[in-house]
Formats: sequence, C-alpha cells, structure tokens
Amino acid sequence: GDDLVCAKLVEFTRAGGAEAAVHALSRFGADHEAVAIAGLSVIDMLCRSMRLCRDAPALRATGIKRKLHDAGAPAAVVGAAREHHSLTSLLASLGAISSLTGSKEDGEDMGEYTRLVADAGAYTSVLSA
Repeated sequence: GDDLVCAKLVEFTRAGGAEAAVHALSRFGADHEAVAIAGLSVIDMLCRSMRLCRDAPALRATGIKRKLHDAGAPAAVVGAAREHHSLTSLLASLGAISSLTGSKEDGEDMGEYTRLVADAGAYTSVLSA
C-alpha cells in the first residue's frame, strides 16, 4: 500500500535518486526527448510524493524538494522545455514546474521556491514553447 510506496521513496531519495534524476535531465534531456520526459516526470512525482505520504515523517525529513532545487532542477527543467515542444514534453515540463513551485499545502515557503523557479526562466520558457 501507500506505506510501502513511501518507504521506497525514502530509500530512493536517500540513495541520491533526486540528484540523479536532475543530473540525467541536465546532461541528456536536451538531446533526447525520452530522457527529458522521464526526468521531468520523476521530478514531478518526487515533489508530489509529499502529499501522498503525509503521514511519513521520514519522507518529509529527506527534504526531497530542497534536494531537487539544490541539484539545479529548475534550470534542468527549463533546458528541457526549451528544446522539446511536443505536447507530451510540454505537459511534463508544466508538471515539473508546478511541482517545484512552493506549496502552502506542503507547508513550504511559497516565495522561495517560486522565486527559484521563476529566476531559472521556467515560466517564460513554457509560455514561449
């Protein structure tokens, strides 16, 4: 059930999965649309996992969204959004951008995360796609 999913997400994050997803997106996402879509989807899923695993303090303690931001996720997302313009890529980019933005529901600082995403050019890159 959800407990197993949350435990696996904790394990994935502690093993460096968030940073690896951003690295793959940064390194290969611009050249390969399939890698871009996969990387964007993983970033989106990791951010959204905080809602799925509300009752999993171990997951919250991993600081998934902070790790993604520190690894350069906003810039990686922008790079992918600028290179790929299929509907699938655009939807994946929008999902990742939305998830990387601060969420009051998740008890985050709306201003900080939203500013980091905006400073990377995420909103303008998607609007110009």
